[in-house]
Amino acid sequence: MRRSFFLLALAFVAGCVERDNPFDPVNVPARPVVEPKPVVWIPDTNDHVKVVLPDSLPLGSRNPKFIGTLGSALSARKPGDTIWVYGGGNGREYLLSGTLKIIGLGSLEKPLVILTFGGRVKFRLDPSQSKSYQQYCLLVENSHLRMVGFDFDGGVEYGIKVGAGLLTDGSIDLDSVNIDHSGLGIEVSNLRGPVRIRNMVIRNYRQNIAVPINFIGDSLLDTSNIYW
Repeated sequence: MRRSFFLLALAFVAGCVERDNPFDPVNVPARPVVEPKPVVWIPDTNDHVKVVLPDSLPLGSRNPKFIGTLGSALSARKPGDTIWVYGGGNGREYLLSGTLKIIGLGSLEKPLVILTFGGRVKFRLDPSQSKSYQQYCLLVENSHLRMVGFDFDGGVEYGIKVGAGLLTDGSIDLDSVNIDHSGLGIEVSNLRGPVRIRNMVIRNYRQNIAVPINFIGDSLLDTSNIYW
């Protein structure tokens, strides 16, 4: 009887030691898992390369290395410039109060090039603002422009409008550019230069028209992989 009691007590103590031993890996508090931040490649800037990186602006700096908005980058552009817009690491949305306008920029030999880095970039018209300034999400006139990797959301008439009513100088090259929640997708009219549109998806357009694309004039067209 005494021996049985001793074995029972020993088993009880061993169980307590096993549960309460601070050196037992089971009893060590779990350390929080810290996910590594993604490494984002940032383009080098120079006289002809500008980088739109809103969160990096040093407070009070008069000559920051990066530019806070695409509008500021466009106002500081030179012929043949390339503008990189930050995609937030995994995609980023920029809210617009009115139409994003690109007017009188670039040349056929030196077009304005706008690219993304660190994820896709979406420009979305703010639905709380006046529709009077939101006929298009992007308006391009008298410009030679190449854009890659953007989404445009909104626009009373079109998501993207290129050209004007009369024959004007200009060319357009869009690749992997999508349009969402606009009246119709895109209109390109009366450009002297070539029109190249590839890998475009048009979604959720509001007007009850079978084809949400309108090409006007005798521009040289190069289009492929356009879906709606």
